[in-house]
Amino acid sequence: MAMLDFVNTDDCRRLTLGRYFDRKPAPNCDSGELESGVSDWAPSERARAYEKDIVEEALDQMANGCPVCWVTSALGGGHAWLHDGRTYRRRRTVTIDTGGDIEMGEDVCNRFRATVLYLDGGKTCHACGISQKMCRTREAGRGGCQWPRIATAVVRLAMSNTIGRNIIRQAGYGGEMNDWQSYALWLGQPHRLRLWGELASNSMLIIKEFLVYCKQEMKGEPWDVESMEDEDFGLEDLPESTATGADEQSESIDEEGGREEGIEAIQWTQEFRAMGAGLDTGSLRHLIDGWKEQCVICKIRGRIARGHRHWSQCDGRVTDKSRMESVMKTLEEVHFADFSHCRWCYRSQAVCELWARSVTSQGKVVFKKKAGVNCVYGRWLLEAVAALLAFGAGGGLEAWKQQDSTLASFKEEMGRKHRRGEVEFSGLFMYFHRWA
Repeated sequence: MAMLDFVNTDDCRRLTLGRYFDRKPAPNCDSGELESGVSDWAPSERARAYEKDIVEEALDQMANGCPVCWVTSALGGGHAWLHDGRTYRRRRTVTIDTGGDIEMGEDVCNRFRATVLYLDGGKTCHACGISQKMCRTREAGRGGCQWPRIATAVVRLAMSNTIGRNIIRQAGYGGEMNDWQSYALWLGQPHRLRLWGELASNSMLIIKEFLVYCKQEMKGEPWDVESMEDEDFGLEDLPESTATGADEQSESIDEEGGREEGIEAIQWTQEFRAMGAGLDTGSLRHLIDGWKEQCVICKIRGRIARGHRHWSQCDGRVTDKSRMESVMKTLEEVHFADFSHCRWCYRSQAVCELWARSVTSQGKVVFKKKAGVNCVYGRWLLEAVAALLAFGAGGGLEAWKQQDSTLASFKEEMGRKHRRGEVEFSGLFMYFHRWA
């Protein structure tokens, strides 16, 4: 009851405590230092919720892109960040504001992460380095971590910025700023104070303070300041020899079981199309409709489809159809992020006629399914992507196989959600936009 009186009182809290401990009337308190009771508590709770929203939103954004480029963009670097940061070559080093560079490549971050030992008292997810109260793994460790690989990048990037280094010092780190081993040891230890009322590691405190600072420095939403440069879609490190795809061969088996000599290499010669910071839905519809209701094999091969409109009825090489079937099977195994596209036609919801644009009370643009309307576009977009992958656009599926024989990274990239302004779309749609 005493604690309840202390929280709910409208009087001076010092007098409330005095009445409880001293058991006698107390004189009036004129200092006003502890006045207002619960009215002081409410603003602090609002501030706590606001900070958590900032951190969670930033983590979600980085999970859909490159955490290194997200931070540098927030701090005025002007980098595009909606790409897979694991293979993005420009993230490998970040310039320190006082001179020198910090290595930020994926392999460097992974090695650094291996040196961080999170102690139990910090209640931290060992997979992502985020508080277990925020991560889906929780304390039982049964859920899937939604923010992998982000924490390591953020705590290293804090070293590159003056404010970040001040945050690290104020949090209690007493080692040298370039001593990564000492820093890793300190990051895994429980912080001396609770964060948002919960036990937390030093790592989580740095992440919270640095991301709040980044959001304060950010001018508008991160995609509004994104530069016009386009991402490399994780293909920049693939060997050049794969760029010609699986179609480059001197002979193949035809339908009669004989051999066709000297089959030409890739037929699709469309140049790479860069994707800017903004997308026009009308132009996207026009691009997509150019692949609708026609044989994608014939379109890729540069010939007129005669007597058929679907690739399954194509009377061309039997190897073309078998290659399409193989790629289609792979694409059907992709798990797509929520709201990354229309689940029936694979187009962006901003383009599909099934979805209506609306704005939430917080000003966020969302798309909701129209009542009584069905998507009738079909799977033409999915089949177009399968054809582009089968016949080598941008290296094709063979380039991904040489990088990862299991195609796990390919499936992850295809299912990833991206955003340009109001338009959200999948990695599959991004690949189509680049090569269609």
